[in-house]
Amino acid sequence: MTILFEIKGSCRVIGKSFDIQVDNNEYQIHKDQTAFQIVQRIEITDGWNTVYIKHVNHPDDLTRLENGKIVDHSFLAFDQIMINKYEISHSMWQNSGCNVYHHESKNKLYQYHLGEPFVMEIKFYFPVEHWTFALAEGYSHHGRIGWKHA
Repeated sequence: MTILFEIKGSCRVIGKSFDIQVDNNEYQIHKDQTAFQIVQRIEITDGWNTVYIKHVNHPDDLTRLENGKIVDHSFLAFDQIMINKYEISHSMWQNSGCNVYHHESKNKLYQYHLGEPFVMEIKFYFPVEHWTFALAEGYSHHGRIGWKHA
């Protein structure tokens, strides 16, 4: 079974390109681009699923140094994530155990303005309409959560 997976975001790319993988498909975000959108179909199963977004090849031209200090850098921000046209709130995917970490050190990263190599795990429940109930039954329920149709 496949679903439609969409990401919209803002970015700043000072180098040639900022390359990412979404579920092993390659995408390039080009120099001077300020926004991006990725739409693809992904294979899933009923129940819990995980989509991996990765940026592991980080060329030197994505960061500008002067006297050993960072003075400018490229970054991505994931502003909207949609599954089958349902917008997933930040709290919804955070409560589902999603996280972002450095691909080598495994140190946790802040989820906005990602400007270094990273792996983002987006965990979700399918069917989407049952996600809130799946969270409520688990140990990761941290308060009011929900979804809305876009």
